[in-house]
Amino acid sequence: LHAFSFTAAFTVVSTVLINVCAFAIALVLTRGIRGTNLFRTVYFMPNLIGGILLGYIWQILLNGVLANLQKPLLALDAKAGFVGLVILMCWQQIGYMMIIYVAGLQSVPGDLIEAAKIDGANRWQTLWKVTIPNVMPSITICTFLTLTNSFKLFDQNLALTGGQPYII
Repeated sequence: LHAFSFTAAFTVVSTVLINVCAFAIALVLTRGIRGTNLFRTVYFMPNLIGGILLGYIWQILLNGVLANLQKPLLALDAKAGFVGLVILMCWQQIGYMMIIYVAGLQSVPGDLIEAAKIDGANRWQTLWKVTIPNVMPSITICTFLTLTNSFKLFDQNLALTGGQPYII
């Protein structure tokens, strides 16, 4: 029961964080700034790294930070392990979801955005009333991908915390 509640909490937190961050980065990268393709590539690259290797890399990084802060290591503290796992999952998945959001944002007709500006809508209103409804297929896909990836997480957890701490 504890493992299921831990997994459910992890799924909710990681799904929200990944999708919000990926959508925000996609919005920034579709504004036409210089170096957009480089940024897209850099954000996508963590998705190419295998789960075990990713877990070991983040274990070294996070345990080094925690040791400097005089905190318990990931394998000894359930809260630190939870936060470490969320950070690892976000780092791995945000780039992949960002690519899907970029494709969705590029498919929003420019005429609708222009019509909203002519009607007097500010950026926030345009985002909520025009952009997000037109990007809903991408939001649905990313939400379900993130949900399934969060529930089937095993190798990163094993490499990051070694399955510890055992809570009875």
